[in-house]
Parts: sequence; C-alpha cells; structure tokens
Amino acid sequence: MRSLILRVACTSALVVIHASCLNTAARDRSTHTIGQPPAAVELCARAVSSMGGRRRLEGLKGLELHGVTVSPLPNGDNVEVETSIWLAYPDRALQEVVVPHGGKLVLLLTPKSLYYSEGGQPGGFQASGSRDRDDFVANLARNPVALLKGMNDSRCTSHETTDDDGRPVDVVRIENKSGSTLAAIERATGHVIRISYEVGNGESRTDYTIDYSDFRPVGRMSYPFRQVRRENGKVKSTIVLDRVVPLTKIDLSRFAPPSPFVE
Repeated sequence: MRSLILRVACTSALVVIHASCLNTAARDRSTHTIGQPPAAVELCARAVSSMGGRRRLEGLKGLELHGVTVSPLPNGDNVEVETSIWLAYPDRALQEVVVPHGGKLVLLLTPKSLYYSEGGQPGGFQASGSRDRDDFVANLARNPVALLKGMNDSRCTSHETTDDDGRPVDVVRIENKSGSTLAAIERATGHVIRISYEVGNGESRTDYTIDYSDFRPVGRMSYPFRQVRRENGKVKSTIVLDRVVPLTKIDLSRFAPPSPFVE
C-alpha cells in the first residue's frame, strides 16, 4: 500500500495549463534569455501567458485537486482510489487516498521530510526514506505550474517540431536546478500535452512521461482533467480529476509535521 500511495501522489502532483493568452507572451518571457534559442524562449513565454501571465502565476501559491486514480496491479487487475491532494509550492504537499476496503492512506511532504500513514496503523505516521522524499520533490518540481513559476531561474535550451499521432507539436527543453524537462505543446491548440524527464541516475534512474488530455476551463485557466503517467514506458497510473482549485493563499497548518515529529 505504501508503494501505491507514492505512485498516486506522484501522478496527482502533475498538472498543466492550457496556452490561450498568446498575445501576452512577449511580456511573459523570462528576464534571462541571453543565449537561448528564440523559438524555445517564445514557447516558454506562451506557456507562462496561458496562466494569465507572469504576475498571475507568481500569485498562484498552490493547487487543490480531487479525483480518481486508477493503477494497474501485478495480476493485471486495476485498483481505483479516490484521491485528494493539496500542493503548496515549492516543497509542501498533502495527499489523501481512500482505499477500496475502507480506511485512508495519507502522505505528507514538508520542507524537510516525507511522512506516510496507512490508516489505522499503530503509531500513526512514519517517516519515509530520503530517496522517496527526493523523488517526490523532483516530481513536484516538474509539475508544469511549478516549472513555469520558476522560469526566471530556468533556461529554454532547445526546440524542435515533431508529430504526435498526426498532430504537429513543438517540443521545448527546460533546464533548471531540478534538471531537464521536455514539454510538448500541441500546435493547433497550444495545449501542453506531454512532459518527460528523468529522476535518479544509473540503475536507480526512472524515466517519467505524463500525457495530458480532457482540458477544461477553471476560472481564467484551462486544466487537463485526465493524466496518464508512465515509468520507463509502462503505464503506472491514470488520474481523472473532477475538481481543481487554484490557491492564492496557503494554510501552512495543513502541512505541519505530524506528532511526535518536530522540524
């Protein structure tokens, strides 16, 4: 169950925005674009503009997500769980999963640790290993909202045009302190339909790909309500959202370390 909640959390943490405000792209370019390919810089600026511009993005402190996550089991069956997650950028998250047999799995990310509880477990929360935390933080940093919030500290280092099932797409590589991320933008709509990146190295390296679809309006933004996550080419989970709430204020008490842990 612990591996399930970590999988669900990684999936739920990844949300992307519709590119719709293209006429504001010029003023939403990163202020550090020297030496970067102009076409790649323009694509990054379009993505920032899709969220209403840089100022609006800076005011977005987190996200609240609710939906259902479907994950394949080793025997070929699927497990479906109700999922809720609260994100507070850059390094806080709370995940709650209602499991089929009853009970609740909880995952809590704080600036220093990652805790988990498997519902009814004696002793309540336990601290997870540092690798689990590092992987979760790396995934959270690749959430396209977080990725674009940090554009002034990132570089758009390359751009290419390709084809995805008959759809022309532009692919831009974004480099920042978390590493390298590829973002694929559908030419016809401006939707970011896929991101790809690696976490870890050597034998512990994992290649992640997240596909986005079913874009719906949320306020002045547009979010993908369906996301499919693959690890090393294999589907690990699919999340179907039914509610997305942008957060401009964060209640830090929601992310306080559980007793008896102190940070």
